[in-house]
Amino acid sequence: MSRNWGEVRLFSATGHRFGLGHWARSSVVNDRLQTDKRLRVRLLVAHETSDLVLEKINVNSAKKLSIDELSTAINEPLMSPGLVLLDIPWIQLGENIQESIASARQNGVKTVGVDVPKEFFDWFDLVFQPNFKQVQQEANSKVVSGWDCFLLRNRAPQINREDETTLVIAVGGSDVANLLDTWVPPLTKSPGRFRKLEVIRGPFTRNLRGGDTKKVEVTDHRDSADIPRILARASFGLCVYGVSFFELLAAGIPTVTYSPYGNRHAAELQEIESLGIALVAKSPEQAINQLHELTNQPELAMQIGKEAASLLDSPGENRLHAEILRLLELK
Repeated sequence: MSRNWGEVRLFSATGHRFGLGHWARSSVVNDRLQTDKRLRVRLLVAHETSDLVLEKINVNSAKKLSIDELSTAINEPLMSPGLVLLDIPWIQLGENIQESIASARQNGVKTVGVDVPKEFFDWFDLVFQPNFKQVQQEANSKVVSGWDCFLLRNRAPQINREDETTLVIAVGGSDVANLLDTWVPPLTKSPGRFRKLEVIRGPFTRNLRGGDTKKVEVTDHRDSADIPRILARASFGLCVYGVSFFELLAAGIPTVTYSPYGNRHAAELQEIESLGIALVAKSPEQAINQLHELTNQPELAMQIGKEAASLLDSPGENRLHAEILRLLELK
């Protein structure tokens, strides 16, 4: 039975333990769904940090919850047809809200999980994976993944990068591996070809420590509104593996990435290497060496940037919007 409207409630989480990625993706989804007049959309963010920090990342457009309030909020009544979408740190919070998700489904609410571990797939009507690795399922599977599923907040224009002296360094929302201290001082001391370092860090990171700025100009960015402009003028990227990494790829920036999370992303990183869309370092120190080597191979750098951008030219929020309409059986 087709309907002409539906109610959607989006849940996210942010904080020092959780970083910024879940909130960034939820914001992208919210902005896309708000353009559809058939949907009544509400965004809620569970947090574990101060309101002062939350104001800096512009969560004032959302209803703020404590972590303990998340389970109750999931079960608040929705108009029919209703849908709950969750993009949260599943390892830390998943088991605490399993009963709430099950209860919502029993009440006829459709449930969508974003970036969900495989052991939680059965909890949802739809699993939306911002992951280029296709999940091998039946044709009618509730699991959706692929290059057209990435939810990227900052899509900078893909341009011809003639200036090869600007490096963007992105360390994520929390910088759990202290990459600011590992990467910035050596690059200010021995910048190679670089004359500008654009450092992007989230609100939960430590302050950027001073380095030798006689050889290179260092700019510290914590305002997400600056990011598209920064990416548009960057010629190379050095980035922790995560949401920011794929933003750099989408902008066509030749990038070296490093994952501080052990073997958690080993299969993905191996495939990225085989596709030739970025260089993957085994250590923070190796990342700097690979970066300098890449600056001496302009043809390879250009090829890497073009290959990466071509794979990420389809916004994932459009794919997710279509899947939500299908679940709600909207015209």
